[in-house]
Amino acid sequence: AGHLRVSSFDNPILRGLGGTSSLSFQSCFGHVCEKPEKPHDYWCHDERLGHVLARVLNESRSVVIVDGLDEVPRSTRDVVNVELEWLARNLHDGKILASARTGDYTSVLEGLDLLEICPLSPDEVRAFARASSPDYEQFLDRLAATPYSDIVDRPLILSQLLFIYKRYGDLPEQPAEIYRSVVEMLFREWDAERRITRKSKYSQFDARRKMEFLAAIAYELTYRIKVKTFSVTELSRAYVSVCDRFSLPKDEMAQVVAELETHTGLIAYAGAGRYEFSHLSLQEYLCADYLVRDQFASNLVLYIKEYPGPVAVAVSLASNPSASFAVIVLRFSDVLQSASLYAFLSRLLLERPLFSAFDGVGHALLALYRRMAFNEPIIDLLNAFTRLPTVLESIKSGLTSFRETSESVADNRYVSFERVPSVVVGTTFPIPERGYLPRSVVDRLKERNHEGLASR
Repeated sequence: AGHLRVSSFDNPILRGLGGTSSLSFQSCFGHVCEKPEKPHDYWCHDERLGHVLARVLNESRSVVIVDGLDEVPRSTRDVVNVELEWLARNLHDGKILASARTGDYTSVLEGLDLLEICPLSPDEVRAFARASSPDYEQFLDRLAATPYSDIVDRPLILSQLLFIYKRYGDLPEQPAEIYRSVVEMLFREWDAERRITRKSKYSQFDARRKMEFLAAIAYELTYRIKVKTFSVTELSRAYVSVCDRFSLPKDEMAQVVAELETHTGLIAYAGAGRYEFSHLSLQEYLCADYLVRDQFASNLVLYIKEYPGPVAVAVSLASNPSASFAVIVLRFSDVLQSASLYAFLSRLLLERPLFSAFDGVGHALLALYRRMAFNEPIIDLLNAFTRLPTVLESIKSGLTSFRETSESVADNRYVSFERVPSVVVGTTFPIPERGYLPRSVVDRLKERNHEGLASR
């Protein structure tokens, strides 16, 4: 949001957008205004609310911190974007800072400069670990042996890993297990450290059953009620939806909701009578855990369109991540918008799923390269996918169902393939008729083949 020196401003104002489902940015101040005649058209006496906000923020030299743009439902993002752009253009002595996850928000907002927080450098990771643990040398040695050592440049994951290592003396094998370890640890601490009597049937569940219940709650809040911050009423609605599946009586709703509100480190008070999971990643993990166990394929397109993050985590949690990824791409990618597909793929890369060599992954990448051949951001993600373990082997296996064509694509940047007519096409993993691969990927496959022949 432009060049900002915090010392030159007087009043920080934090506005979290998590859970904003039907209210625009301006309507959050609607309680001081006259009832609007039209949606999002608010007035203070004879002056529009937007002008009042801009004047007050300028006169008070305020910095408005808008947190969680990526958490705004896609159905209301246009309204929030328009209002933020208008406010940014009309703030002369005030400023706006807006935050979002890089992969989940691709809109360009007029009047705001786009900045990306740099990842932690190796020296900063080391300093962070040294300040957090006396056993930081052993921690860093163990971290270097994990497949996700290159994503600990994010402070959240690094702090969670230090938390886990301090407790267990070891680290999980993949990112999705980090969330599981954190959640299970918090449940056990809650059971061990609380000193008041709990009488609900829910409180008698073991840690795993509690997690399954909270996963169902997270799913209801995320995809049914569609909120990321929630009121007691919304939490109660989620409870009523799932209680029968856990043999929990409806008349214990108030007790269970009260206990959920007090879970150590899991659900936190967000202000203004609303609650949230202590970090969005934990809500996404719990929701993904539910999706994996609930045979979610029938609603998969809707889930990815509305909120791709939990689906990407679910792929990583699946018993066969390769098959899960292939099903999603080969059955549903044609109906997904590029923004949803980009968010899904970028999150999947962060989750580092343990793919096995599987021709369906190769078929999926051939289809994606062809559909997105001129979408450079998505092509960059696909190129990164080809560097994950076993993915080149999957492409090689998938190419046995194809033959190269003479079609020239994008100045010969891509090699075109068509499906061999004799190949039998299934319904679970439909093989595309045509596909592309970047010439650079084809060259890497050839190099690998030559290396294999030389080693023999």
